[in-house]
Amino acid sequence: MSIGTNDCPSDKVIASMQGSFTSPGYPLGYAGYLNCSWVLNLGPSSTVQISIYNLSITESNKCEKAFLRISEDIRSQSILLGQYCGTFSQPSVVKSSAGSVVRFQFTTDEPDVEKGFALNYTVNKNIGNCLGSGFQAKLW
Repeated sequence: MSIGTNDCPSDKVIASMQGSFTSPGYPLGYAGYLNCSWVLNLGPSSTVQISIYNLSITESNKCEKAFLRISEDIRSQSILLGQYCGTFSQPSVVKSSAGSVVRFQFTTDEPDVEKGFALNYTVNKNIGNCLGSGFQAKLW
């Protein structure tokens, strides 16, 4: 599934097991004063691998003004997986541990000529042991 959008969703649920999405306006630039969010619901014992393959967000001290924040919810606690700003075009891989929900938040302060971000994700469903043999399978 590919999500390309010019709108700024609030907690948009991502239902596909794998896909990609971008920030609003990517790659032409993003608007100012955005607070967009996407939610990826994982099943039990699932993990997700996220590859940020392009990122160009205004850099600030500790990425406080404009950023892409990725977090996971584990037992009612939000765990930060990463907060990104600045520019890079080499893929950066982020993996969740075993949270039930992964959240993506894109926040901007003022309008800018930066591109925003583009990422891919893949959910791995760990089936578990089969007859005690130690066999594990992944569904894609």
